[in-house]
Amino acid sequence: MNIKNYCYKFDVPIPGWDNPGKFHSVDLWFWFETLAKCWRPFTGVHYDIARKMCDYLCNYIKCGNPNGTDLCGEELPEWKPYSTKNPQFMEFTTNCTLKEIKPDKLSEQYL
Repeated sequence: MNIKNYCYKFDVPIPGWDNPGKFHSVDLWFWFETLAKCWRPFTGVHYDIARKMCDYLCNYIKCGNPNGTDLCGEELPEWKPYSTKNPQFMEFTTNCTLKEIKPDKLSEQYL
């Protein structure tokens, strides 16, 4: 069985009077598109990112691959699986992009 790993970095500015920055599990509001349940003053760009992340998650659940189309039938940007030969991850920011990373010694022992 060939299991593929899809890695990501979540770097979306989180609004609020407390200026929270990124914190543990903040990305879950986006993965499950539950921004409206939160008191934070999210804007349109946050909802756009959440829609894209949820589309990736739904595609992954359906077929084991996050790539495919979004809810409107448009192709999502390609998210390549991570490997030591292809060390790439999706960076969720105000623009979702695929980036290459150089694995360090610690991460190499787990891949």
